[in-house]
Amino acid sequence: MRLLLALGLLLIVTTLALSLTGYDTRDWSDSFYPAARAMLHGGNIYITDYGFYGPPWALWPLLPLATLS
Repeated sequence: MRLLLALGLLLIVTTLALSLTGYDTRDWSDSFYPAARAMLHGGNIYITDYGFYGPPWALWPLLPLATLS
């Protein structure tokens, strides 16, 4: 229960921090989302239309969001 609460709090704080810093949503739709979907389907995360240049472990927190979209 504490782990779930901690993860929820981390998600809320991260969302708030990104919204206050002017995070550009084009990064999600052009880079992170296609790479996360490729990771879910066992494809190459680095071959997307706009490219993804991060390490694979950076996509792990985004996988639940990629399944919802």
